[in-house]
Amino acid sequence: MISVLDDLGTLQAVIEDYQKRKLPRMLRIRQQVDGGAILSEYDMEFLMGLHHQIYRYESFVEEHAEYMLIYQGFVQVYGHIIDVGLANERSEFGNL
Repeated sequence: MISVLDDLGTLQAVIEDYQKRKLPRMLRIRQQVDGGAILSEYDMEFLMGLHHQIYRYESFVEEHAEYMLIYQGFVQVYGHIIDVGLANERSEFGNL
């Protein structure tokens, strides 16, 4: 299957975007939810967009194992944010 990421320039741009913009924001959000904060609408929109990208790039990573650790790291941080954010929501607003 041909992916948009098969173009080296596009792949470099995506990796740079994740390193410089998305990962730092994910880590800030993680720190907030680890501190008991609930996710804002702004953060939820960001995470939903990130979810679509993670899903979209899954087949590329399956074919290019050299990117698997990076991909898995993002998936783990994303999952942690969602799990802890949901737990914080339940604590804040009762058992949802």
